[in-house]
Amino acid sequence: MPSASSTASAIAEGTAICFAPSSMALYYARPGLSWVPLTDVEPLRVALAWADGGPLVEAFAAIVRDLAGPQAYVRGVSTAALSARSAW
Repeated sequence: MPSASSTASAIAEGTAICFAPSSMALYYARPGLSWVPLTDVEPLRVALAWADGGPLVEAFAAIVRDLAGPQAYVRGVSTAALSARSAW
């Protein structure tokens, strides 16, 4: 996977297009590059996936679950229906 910087360069050169989060416009503004918001589209869904990774990975996943809130889904099951550790 190319870096965000090399992707932005390819777009500015006219050899690529990219759908990206709006936050990229803050970090990769450069001449020849236009950031145009998409409208009338479904929100992007993001997933966190990992193999067994030890306590740091588990702690990070717990933070993500907390931040995502009850509307998030894990393995097709609402996080509201999961206990803190039973599904992991």
